[in-house]
Amino acid sequence: MISLHLGIPGRFCTWNDMARREKDPSGKTLSPVNIHRAALRLKYTPWRAVHRPLGYLLLVLVLIHVLFVSESFRQGLPRIILLAVFAGLTLLSAKFFDAGHYPLITFESKTITDSGNGVYAVAGVLNIKGKTHDLTLPLTLAGIKDHPALPGKQVAGFNGRITLDRLSLGGGDGSFYKKGMVGKDVEVLVSLEALSPK
Repeated sequence: MISLHLGIPGRFCTWNDMARREKDPSGKTLSPVNIHRAALRLKYTPWRAVHRPLGYLLLVLVLIHVLFVSESFRQGLPRIILLAVFAGLTLLSAKFFDAGHYPLITFESKTITDSGNGVYAVAGVLNIKGKTHDLTLPLTLAGIKDHPALPGKQVAGFNGRITLDRLSLGGGDGSFYKKGMVGKDVEVLVSLEALSPK
């Protein structure tokens, strides 16, 4: 079985560290952001009502300062980096992946079929924002060799590529797509290694 987990960082937090994740009394796993919220004994609605506007206000003020006020940021690279960070935070919002509620995107294989010529069809379930979707991921065998660090083990490398319609999978509300700002097709690249005894 193949299980892939893509961690989506909580807003203004580092990548989720699975060892630090906790559970609330209902058994729901909490992200680092929600751990702070739980410590303050705030329900999600008032937390979001305060946290989101203040966070976006801070981002807008920094963006205005860097793009239009600060002379030291007139050069191209810092501006590009800032815009990339702003775009990344937008992807975490409820308009796209809603990372505060759904910190992980997972794919779990159910069957693996040899399609011939070193190509394998990995059929499984993709989970995005709490909804499951059947998906078949094509993987190509890149090669098999002795593992350089683990004596008595072999390692097989696989590469895969698939294009997904993010809107049909719940990866966005479509507002940016309708404005012509962001496309709906996302190309996903997968590289993985599998270990086995010699």
